[in-house]
Amino acid sequence: MNQLAIPPLRTLLFSFHEMLFQSPAEPERISPGARHTLLACTGGSGAVQVNETSLMLAKGTCFLLPPDTSCLVAPAAEESVSYFRLDFFVYQMEDQSSHPYRGKLFAGADDFVVHPFSPVLQKLQTLYSTRHPDNDPGGMRERILFHELLELIFAAKRNADTRLSPELAVEQTRAFLHTHFQEPITVEQLASLAHLPRWQYSHLFKSLTGQKPLDYLTDLRIRRAKELLLYSDDRLYEIADQVGFKDQYYFNRRFRQATGVTPRQFIRMQQERLSYRDATGRKIALPPAPERIVMIGDAPGELLALGVSPVGVNKANSSGILYQEQLFGVADIGHPVDWEKIAELQPDLILLGFCEDEELIRKLSRIAPIVTYNKYAPLYQRFRTIATIVGRQQLAEEWIATHEQKLNALKRHLPLPNREETASSFICQDGKLFVMAGKGLLSTLYGSGMVNAQANIRKLIAQHVAFAEVTPEQLPLFAGDRVYLIQSANDSQTRQQLERTAQWSNLPAVQNGQAYLIDDKWNYDDPITKQYLLDELPVLLGQTS
Repeated sequence: MNQLAIPPLRTLLFSFHEMLFQSPAEPERISPGARHTLLACTGGSGAVQVNETSLMLAKGTCFLLPPDTSCLVAPAAEESVSYFRLDFFVYQMEDQSSHPYRGKLFAGADDFVVHPFSPVLQKLQTLYSTRHPDNDPGGMRERILFHELLELIFAAKRNADTRLSPELAVEQTRAFLHTHFQEPITVEQLASLAHLPRWQYSHLFKSLTGQKPLDYLTDLRIRRAKELLLYSDDRLYEIADQVGFKDQYYFNRRFRQATGVTPRQFIRMQQERLSYRDATGRKIALPPAPERIVMIGDAPGELLALGVSPVGVNKANSSGILYQEQLFGVADIGHPVDWEKIAELQPDLILLGFCEDEELIRKLSRIAPIVTYNKYAPLYQRFRTIATIVGRQQLAEEWIATHEQKLNALKRHLPLPNREETASSFICQDGKLFVMAGKGLLSTLYGSGMVNAQANIRKLIAQHVAFAEVTPEQLPLFAGDRVYLIQSANDSQTRQQLERTAQWSNLPAVQNGQAYLIDDKWNYDDPITKQYLLDELPVLLGQTS
């Protein structure tokens, strides 16, 4: 039977039905019935099985599925995957009447890659947050956004190349590794999947991931082996086979190369790690590999940098962060925290910035094991603490080593300040003025020698003070030769009042044109913000020459 011709889009009408944001931990079956479905992957990797065909799922990949097309969405091993699902009806206009259209909208494959993906992602997020109940006048805006989104999607589908750009092709082979790591895999096979010469593939893979393809594959296998060592009763040779090593001897050798210990030593060390004393001095029995973590009291940059996506955060503490996109779909537990909301999330671990409120800790402990940490501790110390709690110490050490390398490289290329010149930063929040010391914009740079801390700020840092409230009259006591005033989005009025005071106007830095207004997104003190900060330093601190 010949396939029916696909009608021109101008003869079709589109009606929005439902939109969901999904982040499944297990394979999920989608059966849209009479509706057309758009799937748009926003993060992670996995696979979509449509009929008998398995298709790769990675950020920027979209699927346009006609009605009655059942599919299975499966996250990759060791990874999560998140996507928007948008269901809609299509009607075909004929002779001033319409009837449901249940065929394909485009010829060829159902999947395609949207590049650049940011405009589509922004439209998806806006539509998702603008949904209205039936008969709500605001629904008109929803319909407009829906059609604007379809316009972007259809244009991307029409313009999609039959072959991906080299970078996207390499990224999809990375997703392939996450779902096939237990199989024998060669670089030649991966290069063939990407339709690239081996030399070009290996170069692109390392530039995108920081590792050679087979080193990346070995890391995946070691990570899975760690889980099996902790959670299964399988023998070592059985675990070696399950994760893709040819024999137990080779498995032992590669495991020791990657971790510094043998598999049996790893098991003993992890058993000892599970008994942990937190910042309050309490001894906690940690879950071996927590997957559903709620973080209270700080932005979750440390967790995200360790490859852990929390299930709940206080989004008021994450307002304005650079990585908002990575928190889309993460539940907001409120401020003050909503106990019922946290309980609904069924966390297996709760992380709490340092707290001496025993009643608060007692309530949280009824929901899940709770571990407190000092959120005002220096970055490396805090990062290592959280990495220890979630069992990802090696990743933290790798990040710190890379960060130090980049800092040293910047020191060689950026002009350093004069030996006598000092710098300080201030922020206005909640009607108060604070001087930043061991936390925020300049904290990393004080220790590296790229920026000299003002004398009184050095004293605060020596006392392990993260920041301190000051009055306008105390400004001269902390102001350096260069002053960076951080503009807080929630308190621009206090900042403007400060700038009109004589104390501010009389600062030497202000009179010498060395006072700078900086966005508060740089005042967060987590690994992700610090990573962005290194890239922006030539712009933010370029005035130091």
